[in-house]
Amino acid sequence: MPEDTGWSAYAAAAGRLAAIRAAERDRAGGRRRDAESATAELSEVSDQLVAQQADLIELARTLRLPAPTFPPADRTEIAGLAEEVAPAERLARARQRLHDSNVAADAAEELGDAPLLLPGWRPRARVAVVYAGCSVGALIGQLVMIGLYSNRAVTDQIGTYAWTCCGFPALAFFAGYLLVGLLCRPRSSTKPVDRFPRMGAALCVASLPVYALVLAAVGALF
Repeated sequence: MPEDTGWSAYAAAAGRLAAIRAAERDRAGGRRRDAESATAELSEVSDQLVAQQADLIELARTLRLPAPTFPPADRTEIAGLAEEVAPAERLARARQRLHDSNVAADAAEELGDAPLLLPGWRPRARVAVVYAGCSVGALIGQLVMIGLYSNRAVTDQIGTYAWTCCGFPALAFFAGYLLVGLLCRPRSSTKPVDRFPRMGAALCVASLPVYALVLAAVGALF
């Protein structure tokens, strides 16, 4: 009977050892599968980072900005890097940061599609502001010209009225036409800008009746 008892104890111990070894093999297999999955995911994230760097360089070129650089970051510069977290959690954080940077790049690209001047306005209203500003400049030039003529600083009557009636409105139109191309063109677009020349000409010529009203008011006062 003692032999049976010893054999039973041995068999029980061997069974426990086999169970421990089986559990260890299962854990090792799980760790191996986790490592393989993490390696594959890390390779995918690395490929996405390389593609993102190329996209950012192209975006900077399109927006006419200096090309970005990607120096290796120090461990102390990255928040949360010193934390003891599982590889899966760290990869999830890397994916989230990659997603956030992609969202920021998309927002920058959308901003690049907008013109420099009044990006939230409609094209016609934005162009009208440019021509109207040039028309105001023409009106100021007309008033200065007639003031010089009145003070005999400019004695050529024909030249004075030629500039006030034709020269300054024409200059205002051409200046507005050029400024529309500069201020209303998106930096990331090569499409031609609609300059609305008829509307621009009407706004620039509109300085003439305003000029006449100002002269009439000044004449009535003085």
